[in-house]
Amino acid sequence: MKRFAIELGYGADLHGADMTKAAVRAVRDAMSRVCLAGLVEILNLKDFQGVHVHVQVAVPVPEAVDVSALVPLVPIGTVEVSVVPGGLRTPGLL
Repeated sequence: MKRFAIELGYGADLHGADMTKAAVRAVRDAMSRVCLAGLVEILNLKDFQGVHVHVQVAVPVPEAVDVSALVPLVPIGTVEVSVVPGGLRTPGLL
């Protein structure tokens, strides 16, 4: 499998500390900047079948993320989502 694009996104939920809401915002942020123009031509595809997208999200509480909310945010290909420990939880907020 060849890698053609890498993009980073940032998301936060400062008022509710909702891990899914922050993850959704991060994926949307990344997807708003990634440009796949020419991918079909480079790979000699008729459509985006066969394209695999791996989304990795880092949050303080990975088990609190509803992965099913992230998959529809990626408009092409077969989507795989992994949620790993990371991110930042600020003291004093929920």
